[in-house]
Amino acid sequence: MTDASASPIRVALIGARRVRMGLGPFVARELLRAGATLPCVLGTSEASVAQARQDLEATLGISLRGYTDFDALLTAETLDAVAILSPSETHGFYLQKTLAAGLDTFCEKPLLWGEADPCVAAERLLAGFQAQKLVLW
Repeated sequence: MTDASASPIRVALIGARRVRMGLGPFVARELLRAGATLPCVLGTSEASVAQARQDLEATLGISLRGYTDFDALLTAETLDAVAILSPSETHGFYLQKTLAAGLDTFCEKPLLWGEADPCVAAERLLAGFQAQKLVLW
């Protein structure tokens, strides 16, 4: 049974725009439907962050804070989870960061791309998330 007085989970979006067939806007919509709050978005530049914020405000009616540095985002925000929706070649970097931060993580597929041995790297990541009892979906 869910505690109705519990606060909604706070999820940061990494890569919320739809540049290369991205799922950012769709995942954001579904997270909101599930009751999450989306306090912030991370992008690669001030321009991409501004565009993501503008697009999400126009389509979903939400206002988000924007960051271009993940460590700054972690310092400024109180989060429960992160949704990694950035290009696949960045997934490994952000998965390591979310694991180190102790955050539950949703990562679009492919989980890892461009690794020398993606299966070994994925097993290590999964073991790390499991050891901390964190969700990696």
